[in-house]
Amino acid sequence: MELEDFMSYEHALVPLQPGLNVIIGPNGSGKSTILHAVALCLGQSHTERARKLVDLIRWGKDEARVGLVMDNKVGDKKLFPEARGETVLLQRVLRRSGDYHYLLDGKPVPKQDITDAMRRAGINPDNLLIIMHQLMVVRFAAVSPQEKLRMFEEALGFQGYRGEVVDALGRLRKASDEERTLNALLASSQETYQYWEREYQRWQQKRELEQQLARLEAEQAWAQVARRESSVQKLQERLSKAQADIAGIEVQLDGVDATRKTSEKTLSEQLRTLRALREELLKLHRDDARLTESLAWAERARKAPELASEAGQLSGEATAKLREVKAKLAERGVDLQQLEAGSDDARERSIEARIDGEVLRFKRKLLLEESERLEGELDSEKAELEELVAASLKVGPRVEPRKAGEVQAELNKVRDLLKPLAHLSDEVEKVYTQHQQSLKGIQERAEELQRNKQALRADLDLRIAKWREVLGAELERISADFQGLLDEAGAKGLARLLNSSDIERAGLEILAGFKGQEPIALETFAQSGGERSVALMAFLLALQQRIASPFRAVDEFDVHMDPHNRELITNLIVRSASQLRSQGVQYVAITPAPVFAPEGSEVIVVQNAGAGSKVGRLAVA
Repeated sequence: MELEDFMSYEHALVPLQPGLNVIIGPNGSGKSTILHAVALCLGQSHTERARKLVDLIRWGKDEARVGLVMDNKVGDKKLFPEARGETVLLQRVLRRSGDYHYLLDGKPVPKQDITDAMRRAGINPDNLLIIMHQLMVVRFAAVSPQEKLRMFEEALGFQGYRGEVVDALGRLRKASDEERTLNALLASSQETYQYWEREYQRWQQKRELEQQLARLEAEQAWAQVARRESSVQKLQERLSKAQADIAGIEVQLDGVDATRKTSEKTLSEQLRTLRALREELLKLHRDDARLTESLAWAERARKAPELASEAGQLSGEATAKLREVKAKLAERGVDLQQLEAGSDDARERSIEARIDGEVLRFKRKLLLEESERLEGELDSEKAELEELVAASLKVGPRVEPRKAGEVQAELNKVRDLLKPLAHLSDEVEKVYTQHQQSLKGIQERAEELQRNKQALRADLDLRIAKWREVLGAELERISADFQGLLDEAGAKGLARLLNSSDIERAGLEILAGFKGQEPIALETFAQSGGERSVALMAFLLALQQRIASPFRAVDEFDVHMDPHNRELITNLIVRSASQLRSQGVQYVAITPAPVFAPEGSEVIVVQNAGAGSKVGRLAVA
């Protein structure tokens, strides 16, 4: 590793070898800076030593540079395929201008390429178990069991299992939240639907009443038609009777006129006969008077002799003629009486016929006037009837009407029932249908959501079971490694899950027992501070062994420890590093105090030198 103008280093080469590398030096000499530089060059975007990367540039300099010489092979593949050599020089340049970029063999390279390459190699500088920075043990001890478990999962790369469970739980909660929202919406929709259902029922009642009203109005209209038809029929009957009466009068008039004419003809004839008879009677009376006078003269003349014979002859002739005249007078008197009686009768019949004719003509006139009036009324009634029929047909088909009073009473009742429903329009049906469909959709969505929840619950249970299975198996292996490391200290230890049924409350509990005691939780403070540190360090080292990474580091693992516990932890680290070396893992351990280093390890000494830090090597026999 090469450092240039990086924090306390003006320029330094740090010789990191395969296997275990131990960096020693007094506090404040720059040991941890080396590990921060490694993490920064491997892609870490922040550091605990500075809020901004620009603060890591040596005071008075414009640029800092950290570089790592790395093997360019990961198994049978190249770490950086674009590089030709067996090794590459990876550098990160920090400038005060805020430009932080990477160089690969002196050529700029995007940070994403570095991140991708490190990921392929299994190096994650942000993984707390790959690079265990200063006070890691203290921090790990201080966090809750739940946070320990999360750190444990993250370090082992098991967060995907938790992520799947959390995602499933999130989906289930989202579904539950949606269900609550949907239930609230369903309750609101049901309330709204029930309101509109009532309105719809009232609207249907209104429609039924309107149909009933239409039927009643049709019945009433056809009742008017029936009444008008009855009136037309009566008028027709009256007109027919009047016309029949007129026809009868005409017949009577014909008979009366015939009688009158006959009577008048008979009377005329009788009057002519009577006049002739009267003239004849007048003549007979004259003859009677003349003959009587002649007889009287003859009687007087008989007394005169000179006249006696003449008088006798005259008297005889006059007497004979007088007798004949008297007979005719008597006969004609009878005839006159008969003629006068017959003429009177003919006259009376003629007068009666004339009177009857005038009466009949007057009746005929009245009947004609009545007939004309009835025809006018009938035409008017028929016209009105046609209008009523046309209007009634618009209201409805013909029905047999009841009594007008019954229909009117029912009409009034229906109209009274319709008054409070007058505001309801046909829009009610549309709104009701919309709310019905909306409620149905919400209910179907609620049912679907319930099915989804059941599926999500089943999926969640499967994922939790898988999470417990994988985590439990890994904890068994780590507990075995943990116990294997604690054997060095003559202690017992194990790790187990707390609240495994609830992933959010689930935590990691570390137990240890020293001096023949059974393992108990480290959080109980039943152990001494050194024992807890040893147990936690052993657990972290056991955990670190499970990381698939070619590089591991631990910084100041023995801070504030007594010599005994420092030696225990040192032995644990050496033992862990030795086990990992067989897997090709490079290990860096930083400590402020000289420690025992096994054969073949690299010991790097860091010292303060004036205003900066210097790096040297310590040969190990």
